[in-house]
Amino acid sequence: MTPMLSPQESYYGQTARLTELTNLLKSLLESGHNDNGFSVEINFLIPLSVVSYLFRHRALRQEAIRLLLSYPRREGLWDGVLIGKYSQWVAEIEEEGLGDEEYVPHDLATWLVAADHDPIERTVRLAAFQKFRDPLEKTVRREAVIGW
Repeated sequence: MTPMLSPQESYYGQTARLTELTNLLKSLLESGHNDNGFSVEINFLIPLSVVSYLFRHRALRQEAIRLLLSYPRREGLWDGVLIGKYSQWVAEIEEEGLGDEEYVPHDLATWLVAADHDPIERTVRLAAFQKFRDPLEKTVRREAVIGW
């Protein structure tokens, strides 16, 4: 993919490719082949995390989150359920108050500013700044604790 104005914005022009990628991953996950949900190689989680966390096409992002949560996987140090849950939390913040827009507008994109993991309790304390349209400069710190 050719970077446009920023790495985040470069995903906005790639809906067709990311849809194809997500559909391919979906067919592989749903095929039911002998997969125990663990791999030392990164096969599924990185592409699904790009779509679920960085890409702001609302329907496709929800599909990637659904796949992460429906097919629990660990690949190397990556945990798919954790990625799915924090992506879901960010999506809920970004989509709050949106109408029927296909994409989350770039100026409303939310980024995690803190993530404090507790691997023993399997929890993570998240913090992000939610942006608003009216007034544009308004931001509110949002926090949550999620378990996986």
